[in-house]
Amino acid sequence: MKYLLLLLCSLSIFASDVSSHFFLNGKKVRAMKHGMLMNSGPAILEFYFTENKTGEVIKDYKVMHGKLMHMVIVKKDLSFFKHIHPYFDPITGRFQITLNMKHQDPDNFGAENVFDGPGMYMVMVDIEPKGIGMRMFHHHLHLHGKAIYKDLELIDNKGNEITKTFYKEKFKAHFDYNVTPGCHSNLIEVNLNIKVLNELTNTYESKTALFEDWLMTGAHALWISQKSSMSMAHMHAARPPKENTPFVFSYFDNNHLAHGIQKIWFQMKFQGKVYTFPFVFEYAPLKVSCD
Repeated sequence: MKYLLLLLCSLSIFASDVSSHFFLNGKKVRAMKHGMLMNSGPAILEFYFTENKTGEVIKDYKVMHGKLMHMVIVKKDLSFFKHIHPYFDPITGRFQITLNMKHQDPDNFGAENVFDGPGMYMVMVDIEPKGIGMRMFHHHLHLHGKAIYKDLELIDNKGNEITKTFYKEKFKAHFDYNVTPGCHSNLIEVNLNIKVLNELTNTYESKTALFEDWLMTGAHALWISQKSSMSMAHMHAARPPKENTPFVFSYFDNNHLAHGIQKIWFQMKFQGKVYTFPFVFEYAPLKVSCD
């Protein structure tokens, strides 16, 4: 059996009014402490949240994009990405997910084969307690062993736009973004235009009608800086209203996003299956001003 050491430490952002409590395989994992897995089998992550003023366990949450919690697991070098949705027990107020196994919920396909080797993984969770608002927590999961990290490469990067093929050239995707300066924040508009290979004509065609809403929206996107996992943006887009039009994502950056190399993962559902489209690019933020 391969021995794994999992280090789980948490850092919450925008959550000074809420505390998080984490367990690994039934044992509480305290800040800056670690838990041990003695084999490479399934790992159970469990957590609950309390209000700081009262100490009470929060049991009432709003649904966000079809789920009560969204979890993203990304390897430190941004080479690996998973989008997972822990299950919620309204009696105990606890969320739980078993990693590295298959789940009945088709939206939890990402829970299988979560790790691709030793190293540090970033775990980010979104929740929205009723009466409090959306809160995000960051954690780190470390699999013991000799970690192999790869530098991100800028391939086919032409300024603010990239065109790539995916899934054995089944899809051709064109990514671009532009920044509009504003007072206190800048508007980032991201476009993703996807075409599908027609094997009979060997040409790519717009097939907007064959895309479906997934988790109550047309597409999901996660943008993270190579410099810091705290420099990130979680965005959503509606399905394009007509053929030959892109998925459009918007985000207001108030000097939060770091400059330099970034990676963005797009996820959308096509003919009943969720596909992931990653891009590596450079971002040079405009300085926010209000002259």
